[in-house]
Amino acid sequence: MNRRTIISILVIAVLAMVAIWLANSQGVRDYLLALGYEPSKEVAEIEKNLDLTNEAKGIFNASRPDLESRDDFNYYCSSYDQEISVLGCYTGGKIYLYDVESSELNGVKESTMAHELLHAVWARLSDGERTALSGSLMKLYNEDEKLSKDLQIYDEKNRLDELHSRAATQIANLPSDLEAHYAKYFKNQDKVVAYYSKYNSKFETLSAELERLENEMASIDDEIESKTNEYKTRVEALNSEIEGFNDCANTAGCFSANEFYNRRAELVAEQTSVANLYNEIDQLVKTYNEKVSEYNNNILRTQNLQNSMNSNSAPPAV
Repeated sequence: MNRRTIISILVIAVLAMVAIWLANSQGVRDYLLALGYEPSKEVAEIEKNLDLTNEAKGIFNASRPDLESRDDFNYYCSSYDQEISVLGCYTGGKIYLYDVESSELNGVKESTMAHELLHAVWARLSDGERTALSGSLMKLYNEDEKLSKDLQIYDEKNRLDELHSRAATQIANLPSDLEAHYAKYFKNQDKVVAYYSKYNSKFETLSAELERLENEMASIDDEIESKTNEYKTRVEALNSEIEGFNDCANTAGCFSANEFYNRRAELVAEQTSVANLYNEIDQLVKTYNEKVSEYNNNILRTQNLQNSMNSNSAPPAV
C-alpha cells in the first residue's frame, strides 16, 4: 500500500468521523432543522419578550414554533376535548401554540411558548441530566399542592417532563440547581413567571371574588331565614295581642282609661317595629339578589375567559 493510498484512507476515515460527529451533535441537528425557518412577526415578538439565551434560541428555531388557528391547532395537537383547555403542544419536534385572542389574557402566549420550549429542552437532555434534575423537581411536586393536583393525570415518566416545564414558568425562587439549569435558557426566569402570573391572576381574582360572594350570600341567607322566623313569630304574637286588646276594649270595665291608652301605644309601637323588621328582610332579599346577579356575572366572565383559551369551545367551521 503506497503512501497516497494510506493518506486517502486516513482522509476518508477523518471525514467519516466528522460526519458521525455532526450527525450526533444536537447543536448541528438543531442548526439544520432551523434552516429556512422564518418566525411570524408575532412569534418573533414572543421570542424577544422571553429574553432567551443563545442556546435556547437555537432550540426555539429548531422547533419552528407557530401560532395556529383553532382547526389547525386541534389537528396538530390532537386537541378535541371541550373540557380541557390545551394552549400549546410540542409534537414531532415542533411547537404549536393556540392563537388566543382575548386581550384580557396578555402573557398567555409568552408563558405557553416558554412552557413548550422547555419540552423541547427536556427532549434534548440526556438520561443523566434528567436524573440530576428529578430530585428537585419531585420535591416541588410533593410540596406544592396545586402542582400535585394538576399533575396527577400524568404517568411518572411524563410527569417529570411536565414538571420541568411548569417549574420554570410558574414558580419563582426555585432551588439553586434548578435556577442554574433554567438560566441556560432564560436570561431572566422571574420575567417568564411574571407572564404566567399576569394572565393567571385574572382567574385567581375571579375565583377569590366568587368565594367572597358565596360567603356573603350564605351569611345573608342565614340572616334572612333568622329574621323571617322572628317576623313570623312576632306577627302571630302581635295578632293575638291585638285580638285580646280588642276583646278587652269591647268589654265594659276591662280597661281603665290609662291602661287602654298605654296598651294601645305598646301595640302600635310593636306594629311599627314589626313593619321595620319586614323592611329589613325586604332589603336583605334585594341585597341577596344583587349578590346573586354579581355572582352569575362573574361565573359568565370566568367561562368566557376559559372559552377564549379553549380551541374546542367554538363551533366547528362550516
